[in-house]
Amino acid sequence: MTLKNRLTAMSDMSTELANFDSLHANGQLTIMDLARRCGNEVDAWLLLEEPCWGKDAVNVACAHCGCSDVHFIKPSNGATRKTASESQSARRVWKCHKRGGGCGRQFTATVGTVMHRTKMPIATWLLVMFEMVASKNGVAAREIQRKYKVSHKAAWHMLMRIREAMSADGLAAPMTGRVAVDETFVGGKESR
Repeated sequence: MTLKNRLTAMSDMSTELANFDSLHANGQLTIMDLARRCGNEVDAWLLLEEPCWGKDAVNVACAHCGCSDVHFIKPSNGATRKTASESQSARRVWKCHKRGGGCGRQFTATVGTVMHRTKMPIATWLLVMFEMVASKNGVAAREIQRKYKVSHKAAWHMLMRIREAMSADGLAAPMTGRVAVDETFVGGKESR
């Protein structure tokens, strides 16, 4: 999968979130459903990989060169790995093989996205993205700061990155199938 295709998949995250098994009878995903689905950081990483590579990560391709000869680097304890700063990370790392014509580099599902090289938990990113697409009037950085216990600077940067990804030209695919639009106003006051 090319980098542009991965970015398109990430920009369509709200569409993918609607396909989860934990939907209510009316077909709407709630913040509680999402919070249950990404209850810990490992689950959040699995949730993030689903739109890109499928439910069981069967379509994984290198985010740098597109090679499909890759493997998952399994952490020693099965779930988390030790970082250079000696802290534990749930980041799911994949490696491209040089023998298959690849680049030999490591990558994650965040490469080429607004979440690339983030120190913020992926669960926080997913919940903030959900709030942005679900809120009618937008979300303020102070609100994100209060709800998720992050600094104002971090909240502001998260929101700006997400807004930029949502407004980027050429990344959003045209809507297909059934599209529901709620409370849309087109035009201004009627002129005489």
